Amino acid sequence: MNNPIWSGLVRALFLSVSLLLAAGSAGAGVVHLKNGDRISGVITQIYDSEVTIEPDYADEFTVDVSAIDFIESERDFEMKLSLSDDADFKFLGEGEDGIQKVEIDGQAQTVNLTELEEVTEPEEFYDWNASFDVSLNITRGNTDTDNNKLAGAAGFKHGNNRHIAGLQILRERTDGSSTKRQDLANYEYNWLFDRPWFVGATVDYERDPIKDLDYRYNLGLNLGRDIWDSAGRFWSIQAGPGAQFEDRGDNSESQATVQARNRMAADIPGVKDLSVFFNQRVTHNVTGEDNTVLKTSSGMEMEFLDDWYVKLSYDWDWESDPSDDSEKADSTLLFGLGKEFD
Repeated sequence: MNNPIWSGLVRALFLSVSLLLAAGSAGAGVVHLKNGDRISGVITQIYDSEVTIEPDYADEFTVDVSAIDFIESERDFEMKLSLSDDADFKFLGEGEDGIQKVEIDGQAQTVNLTELEEVTEPEEFYDWNASFDVSLNITRGNTDTDNNKLAGAAGFKHGNNRHIAGLQILRERTDGSSTKRQDLANYEYNWLFDRPWFVGATVDYERDPIKDLDYRYNLGLNLGRDIWDSAGRFWSIQAGPGAQFEDRGDNSESQATVQARNRMAADIPGVKDLSVFFNQRVTHNVTGEDNTVLKTSSGMEMEFLDDWYVKLSYDWDWESDPSDDSEKADSTLLFGLGKEFD
């Protein structure tokens, strides 16, 4: 019996499956190797002389550009020309004399794959990432010391707007006595009005009752610039005026400040899955109590499983006028384990 309703449902199902299959095949590409092999899958980028591809049968992996003859892909890419300029890019397959044929801003030409420094997927309007790690340092001997840190970070981008947030909880005990109970939280907003330039606003919070710091809030309005912004490295600097509100040693004060911050993370060329990071923030009081605070966190991370990493970090803080009975400098070396989300 020919039921029009069932016939319509079957046609709709067939059309939906066909569209899904077409969408999947449209994103596929083929990497032709110099030894005659072919790898089919979704090509995502060329960076650091490697092509990243994700086949249907395996997780994402990389292939050295020097081993590739040419690439075919129907996907659209972007080729980074500078911090503020990208070009539309397509892989068109084999060109004359076996050289890679590409399309750059609508113009077909041939290039040597080894000459391509960075080709990536088009930047999405919305993007986010997050990470969480736990770090420890335990020593036993003449002095028993237990240091631990819980740290979380998150970023969200929409268009030319960036939001970055972080949270750190640090605890230290020496010979059974608590020597640090520091809580840190920060939020940063950037508006890239003319890449790589941006204006931003920052909010920082800190407390450590062991050092008689009940609270310290720092607010800032900054002008900044991205020095690096690519698939494997990022570095931005910013500075501007601000205000500080704190309760330290039973004294509540507010003062005008100037502050600057530096944020960097970069893959190490030639070393797979290893990266370094360096974050620095300095605040100087212009009015009120004469005090300068410097906070730094640096180290390295190595991914050992998909989105899991081990981390070595060194935190160094310095304050020109600390509370009574507190040292000016404070440093902590920690080893940890973390996970990324995106």
